[in-house]
Amino acid sequence: MTAAPSRSLEAAPLPAPDRWRWLRNPFAIAILLSVGAHAVFFTLFPYLSDPAPAKPKREPVQTRALTAAEFARLPESLRGAAASPSIPSRPVAPFSGLPDLSALMSPMVLPPPPSPLVLPELNLPTPTEPPTQLPPPPVADETPPPAPPVSNTPAPTPAESTPQSAPADTPAVDEKLYAFNPEGTDASLGFGKLGEFVAALQTNYPDLKIPNQAIAIKLPLPESDRCFEQVKPAQFAVLVGANGKALEPPQTLVSSGYAILNQQAIAALEKQPYPLTGRTELKLVNLEFVPPESSSCSVPPPAAG
Repeated sequence: MTAAPSRSLEAAPLPAPDRWRWLRNPFAIAILLSVGAHAVFFTLFPYLSDPAPAKPKREPVQTRALTAAEFARLPESLRGAAASPSIPSRPVAPFSGLPDLSALMSPMVLPPPPSPLVLPELNLPTPTEPPTQLPPPPVADETPPPAPPVSNTPAPTPAESTPQSAPADTPAVDEKLYAFNPEGTDASLGFGKLGEFVAALQTNYPDLKIPNQAIAIKLPLPESDRCFEQVKPAQFAVLVGANGKALEPPQTLVSSGYAILNQQAIAALEKQPYPLTGRTELKLVNLEFVPPESSSCSVPPPAAG
Protein backbone atom coordinates (compact mmCIF):
# COMPACT_ATOMS: atom_id res chain seq x y z
CA MET A 1 0.00 0.00 0.00
CA THR A 2 1.57 3.24 -1.19
CA ALA A 3 1.51 6.24 1.18
CA ALA A 4 0.13 9.53 -0.14
CA PRO A 5 2.68 12.25 -0.71
CA SER A 6 2.74 14.89 2.12
CA ARG A 7 1.86 18.55 1.35
CA SER A 8 3.52 21.39 3.05
CA LEU A 9 1.13 23.46 5.14
CA GLU A 10 1.01 27.08 3.92
CA ALA A 11 -0.59 29.99 5.82
CA ALA A 12 -3.74 31.34 4.20
CA PRO A 13 -3.43 35.02 3.14
CA LEU A 14 -5.28 37.59 5.37
CA PRO A 15 -7.88 39.78 3.72
CA ALA A 16 -6.68 43.35 2.97
CA PRO A 17 -8.13 46.00 5.34
CA ASP A 18 -10.81 48.21 3.86
CA ARG A 19 -9.55 51.77 4.34
CA TRP A 20 -12.78 53.49 3.19
CA ARG A 21 -15.24 51.52 5.27
CA TRP A 22 -15.87 54.53 7.59
CA LEU A 23 -17.32 56.42 4.61
CA ARG A 24 -20.23 54.04 4.73
CA ASN A 25 -21.05 55.20 8.33
CA PRO A 26 -23.91 57.79 8.29
CA PHE A 27 -22.67 59.45 11.50
CA ALA A 28 -19.22 60.05 9.99
CA ILE A 29 -20.75 61.47 6.83
CA ALA A 30 -22.88 63.90 8.91
CA ILE A 31 -19.83 65.11 10.84
CA LEU A 32 -17.89 65.70 7.61
CA LEU A 33 -20.74 67.68 6.08
CA SER A 34 -21.17 69.82 9.24
CA VAL A 35 -17.46 70.63 9.46
CA GLY A 36 -17.33 71.51 5.77
CA ALA A 37 -20.38 73.74 5.92
CA HIS A 38 -19.05 75.68 8.93
CA ALA A 39 -15.66 76.12 7.26
CA VAL A 40 -17.24 77.54 4.12
CA PHE A 41 -19.56 79.83 6.18
CA PHE A 42 -16.81 81.37 8.32
CA THR A 43 -14.60 81.78 5.24
CA LEU A 44 -17.20 83.72 3.25
CA PHE A 45 -18.78 85.64 6.21
CA PRO A 46 -16.42 88.69 6.09
CA TYR A 47 -17.20 89.17 2.39
CA LEU A 48 -20.95 88.84 2.82
CA SER A 49 -21.33 91.44 5.62
CA ASP A 50 -21.39 95.20 4.92
CA PRO A 51 -18.05 96.80 5.51
CA ALA A 52 -17.94 99.43 8.23
CA PRO A 53 -17.78 102.96 6.80
CA ALA A 54 -14.37 104.46 7.10
CA LYS A 55 -14.22 107.44 9.43
CA PRO A 56 -12.73 110.55 7.90
CA LYS A 57 -9.45 111.56 9.37
CA ARG A 58 -9.38 114.90 11.09
CA GLU A 59 -6.39 116.96 10.21
CA PRO A 60 -5.06 119.29 12.88
CA VAL A 61 -5.71 122.98 12.27
CA GLN A 62 -3.21 125.47 13.53
CA THR A 63 -4.42 128.86 14.76
CA ARG A 64 -2.49 132.06 15.22
CA ALA A 65 -3.44 135.28 16.92
CA LEU A 66 -3.66 138.29 14.60
CA THR A 67 -1.80 141.43 15.35
CA ALA A 68 -3.48 144.83 15.26
CA ALA A 69 -2.04 145.62 11.82
CA GLU A 70 -3.20 142.32 10.39
CA PHE A 71 -6.64 142.71 11.95
CA ALA A 72 -6.95 146.18 10.35
CA ARG A 73 -6.30 144.76 6.89
CA LEU A 74 -9.26 142.34 7.20
CA PRO A 75 -12.47 143.29 5.38
CA GLU A 76 -15.33 144.80 7.37
CA SER A 77 -17.44 141.65 7.17
CA LEU A 78 -14.73 139.48 8.69
CA ARG A 79 -13.94 142.03 11.38
CA GLY A 80 -17.42 141.93 12.83
CA ALA A 81 -17.52 138.12 12.70
CA ALA A 82 -14.16 137.87 14.39
CA ALA A 83 -14.96 140.47 17.06
CA SER A 84 -18.28 139.18 18.25
CA PRO A 85 -19.82 136.19 16.61
CA SER A 86 -23.53 136.60 16.49
CA ILE A 87 -25.63 133.88 18.04
CA PRO A 88 -28.96 133.38 16.36
CA SER A 89 -31.78 133.87 18.81
CA ARG A 90 -34.70 131.56 18.74
CA PRO A 91 -38.14 132.69 19.72
CA VAL A 92 -39.35 131.17 22.94
CA ALA A 93 -42.61 129.33 22.59
CA PRO A 94 -45.23 130.45 25.05
CA PHE A 95 -45.65 128.05 27.94
CA SER A 96 -49.27 127.18 28.33
CA GLY A 97 -48.91 124.36 30.83
CA LEU A 98 -49.96 126.37 33.90
CA PRO A 99 -53.46 127.79 34.23
CA ASP A 100 -54.11 131.46 34.60
CA LEU A 101 -53.68 132.25 38.28
CA SER A 102 -54.79 135.85 38.05
CA ALA A 103 -58.31 134.88 39.01
CA LEU A 104 -57.06 133.02 42.06
CA MET A 105 -54.81 135.87 43.19
CA SER A 106 -57.60 138.43 43.22
CA PRO A 107 -57.93 140.21 46.59
CA MET A 108 -60.39 138.66 48.99
CA VAL A 109 -63.33 140.75 50.06
CA LEU A 110 -64.12 140.29 53.75
CA PRO A 111 -67.72 140.52 54.88
CA PRO A 112 -68.63 143.57 56.93
CA PRO A 113 -68.35 143.11 60.70
CA PRO A 114 -71.58 142.31 62.50
CA SER A 115 -73.44 145.15 64.09
CA PRO A 116 -72.95 145.47 67.86
CA LEU A 117 -75.53 143.80 70.02
CA VAL A 118 -77.67 146.35 71.81
CA LEU A 119 -79.30 145.14 75.00
CA PRO A 120 -82.71 146.52 75.85
CA GLU A 121 -83.00 148.78 78.84
CA LEU A 122 -84.22 147.07 81.97
CA ASN A 123 -86.92 148.93 83.86
CA LEU A 124 -86.92 147.80 87.46
CA PRO A 125 -90.31 147.99 89.16
CA THR A 126 -90.65 150.70 91.75
CA PRO A 127 -91.53 149.29 95.19
CA THR A 128 -95.00 150.30 96.32
CA GLU A 129 -94.39 149.67 100.07
CA PRO A 130 -91.92 151.75 102.05
CA PRO A 131 -88.89 149.86 103.36
CA THR A 132 -89.21 148.37 106.82
CA GLN A 133 -87.34 150.37 109.44
CA LEU A 134 -85.91 148.65 112.46
CA PRO A 135 -86.63 150.21 115.87
CA PRO A 136 -83.64 151.86 117.54
CA PRO A 137 -81.87 149.78 120.17
CA PRO A 138 -82.92 150.46 123.80
CA VAL A 139 -80.71 152.82 125.74
CA ALA A 140 -79.18 151.19 128.81
CA ASP A 141 -80.14 152.79 132.11
CA GLU A 142 -76.96 153.86 133.86
CA THR A 143 -78.74 154.35 137.25
CA PRO A 144 -77.90 151.42 139.58
CA PRO A 145 -80.87 149.56 141.14
CA PRO A 146 -81.64 150.30 144.79
CA ALA A 147 -79.92 148.08 147.35
CA PRO A 148 -82.19 145.68 149.33
CA PRO A 149 -82.79 146.51 152.99
CA VAL A 150 -80.30 145.05 155.47
CA SER A 151 -81.84 142.32 157.65
CA ASN A 152 -80.67 141.41 161.16
CA THR A 153 -81.28 137.70 160.55
CA PRO A 154 -77.98 135.84 160.15
CA ALA A 155 -77.47 134.22 156.80
CA PRO A 156 -77.78 130.42 156.77
CA THR A 157 -74.52 128.50 156.74
CA PRO A 158 -74.05 126.67 153.45
CA ALA A 159 -73.97 122.93 153.83
CA GLU A 160 -70.63 121.35 153.22
CA SER A 161 -70.68 119.51 149.92
CA THR A 162 -69.33 115.98 150.06
CA PRO A 163 -66.80 115.45 147.27
CA GLN A 164 -68.03 112.77 144.95
CA SER A 165 -65.46 110.29 143.76
CA ALA A 166 -65.02 110.36 140.00
CA PRO A 167 -65.82 107.05 138.33
CA ALA A 168 -62.71 105.11 137.44
CA ASP A 169 -61.95 104.89 133.74
CA THR A 170 -62.60 101.26 132.84
CA PRO A 171 -60.67 100.23 129.75
CA ALA A 172 -62.87 99.01 126.96
CA VAL A 173 -62.68 95.28 126.48
CA ASP A 174 -62.09 94.04 122.95
CA GLU A 175 -64.55 91.22 122.58
CA LYS A 176 -62.63 89.84 119.59
CA LEU A 177 -59.84 88.77 121.96
CA TYR A 178 -62.26 86.60 123.94
CA ALA A 179 -64.27 85.25 121.00
CA PHE A 180 -63.49 81.80 119.66
CA ASN A 181 -61.91 81.79 116.20
CA PRO A 182 -61.41 78.36 114.60
CA GLU A 183 -58.91 79.70 112.06
CA GLY A 184 -55.44 78.23 112.60
CA THR A 185 -56.53 75.57 115.12
CA ASP A 186 -55.93 72.67 112.71
CA ALA A 187 -52.88 70.77 114.03
CA SER A 188 -52.00 69.47 110.55
CA LEU A 189 -51.05 73.00 109.44
CA GLY A 190 -48.42 73.45 112.16
CA PHE A 191 -45.60 71.67 110.33
CA GLY A 192 -45.97 73.88 107.26
CA LYS A 193 -45.79 77.05 109.36
CA LEU A 194 -42.74 75.63 111.17
CA GLY A 195 -40.94 75.18 107.84
CA GLU A 196 -41.71 78.78 106.83
CA PHE A 197 -40.44 80.06 110.20
CA VAL A 198 -37.18 78.09 109.92
CA ALA A 199 -36.62 79.29 106.33
CA ALA A 200 -37.01 82.91 107.46
CA LEU A 201 -34.50 82.43 110.31
CA GLN A 202 -31.84 80.64 108.24
CA THR A 203 -30.74 83.95 106.73
CA ASN A 204 -29.17 84.88 110.09
CA TYR A 205 -28.84 81.31 111.43
CA PRO A 206 -27.79 79.06 108.52
CA ASP A 207 -27.12 76.04 110.80
CA LEU A 208 -30.62 76.10 112.32
CA LYS A 209 -32.47 72.78 112.09
CA ILE A 210 -36.02 71.63 112.76
CA PRO A 211 -36.27 69.92 116.16
CA ASN A 212 -37.23 66.25 116.27
CA GLN A 213 -39.07 66.38 119.63
CA ALA A 214 -41.41 68.88 121.27
CA ILE A 215 -41.53 70.15 124.85
CA ALA A 216 -44.89 69.69 126.63
CA ILE A 217 -45.92 72.57 128.91
CA LYS A 218 -49.18 73.16 130.80
CA LEU A 219 -50.38 76.74 131.24
CA PRO A 220 -53.30 77.67 133.55
CA LEU A 221 -56.13 79.74 132.13
CA PRO A 222 -56.43 83.32 133.44
CA GLU A 223 -58.65 84.05 136.46
CA SER A 224 -61.78 85.65 134.96
CA ASP A 225 -65.52 85.24 134.79
CA ARG A 226 -65.24 83.99 131.22
CA CYS A 227 -65.15 80.36 130.25
CA PHE A 228 -62.94 79.30 127.36
CA GLU A 229 -64.98 76.22 126.63
CA GLN A 230 -63.63 75.65 123.10
CA VAL A 231 -59.93 76.12 123.86
CA LYS A 232 -57.61 73.94 121.76
CA PRO A 233 -54.05 72.71 122.44
CA ALA A 234 -51.61 75.20 120.94
CA GLN A 235 -48.13 74.82 119.46
CA PHE A 236 -45.33 77.39 119.37
CA ALA A 237 -41.76 77.61 118.04
CA VAL A 238 -39.16 79.41 120.18
CA LEU A 239 -35.65 80.44 119.04
CA VAL A 240 -33.41 79.88 122.11
CA GLY A 241 -29.84 81.18 122.36
CA ALA A 242 -26.80 79.65 124.02
CA ASN A 243 -27.75 81.36 127.32
CA GLY A 244 -31.12 79.54 127.45
CA LYS A 245 -33.24 82.64 126.72
CA ALA A 246 -35.55 83.36 123.82
CA LEU A 247 -33.92 85.45 121.10
CA GLU A 248 -37.08 86.16 119.09
CA PRO A 249 -40.78 86.36 120.02
CA PRO A 250 -42.28 82.86 119.87
CA GLN A 251 -44.07 81.97 116.64
CA THR A 252 -47.64 80.60 116.79
CA LEU A 253 -47.89 77.40 114.76
CA VAL A 254 -51.27 76.10 115.99
CA SER A 255 -53.73 78.54 117.58
CA SER A 256 -55.65 77.87 120.79
CA GLY A 257 -58.76 79.43 119.25
CA TYR A 258 -58.63 82.54 121.45
CA ALA A 259 -56.43 85.53 120.66
CA ILE A 260 -56.09 86.51 124.34
CA LEU A 261 -54.76 83.04 125.24
CA ASN A 262 -52.26 83.13 122.35
CA GLN A 263 -50.93 86.50 123.57
CA GLN A 264 -50.55 85.27 127.15
CA ALA A 265 -48.82 82.09 125.95
CA ILE A 266 -46.31 84.07 123.85
CA ALA A 267 -45.52 86.33 126.82
CA ALA A 268 -45.02 83.33 129.13
CA LEU A 269 -42.82 81.38 126.67
CA GLU A 270 -40.67 84.47 126.03
CA LYS A 271 -39.80 84.64 129.75
CA GLN A 272 -39.48 80.86 130.19
CA PRO A 273 -35.87 79.68 130.87
CA TYR A 274 -34.67 76.79 128.73
CA PRO A 275 -31.85 74.26 129.20
CA LEU A 276 -28.36 75.50 128.35
CA THR A 277 -26.98 73.78 125.27
CA GLY A 278 -24.15 76.14 124.30
CA ARG A 279 -25.60 76.88 120.87
CA THR A 280 -28.62 78.49 119.26
CA GLU A 281 -31.48 76.03 118.82
CA LEU A 282 -35.13 76.01 117.87
CA LYS A 283 -37.52 74.65 120.49
CA LEU A 284 -40.93 73.22 119.63
CA VAL A 285 -43.45 73.66 122.49
CA ASN A 286 -46.81 71.89 122.80
CA LEU A 287 -48.93 74.01 125.12
CA GLU A 288 -52.00 72.74 126.98
CA PHE A 289 -54.32 75.15 128.82
CA VAL A 290 -55.75 73.92 132.14
CA PRO A 291 -58.48 75.70 134.16
CA PRO A 292 -57.66 76.95 137.66
CA GLU A 293 -58.93 74.98 140.67
CA SER A 294 -61.38 77.71 141.67
CA SER A 295 -62.97 77.85 138.21
CA SER A 296 -66.30 76.20 137.50
CA CYS A 297 -65.71 76.20 133.73
CA SER A 298 -65.15 72.95 131.93
CA VAL A 299 -62.38 72.65 129.37
CA PRO A 300 -62.56 69.93 126.71
CA PRO A 301 -59.79 67.34 126.97
CA PRO A 302 -57.06 67.48 124.33
CA ALA A 303 -57.64 65.41 121.21
CA ALA A 304 -55.83 62.09 121.14
CA GLY A 305 -52.82 61.83 118.84
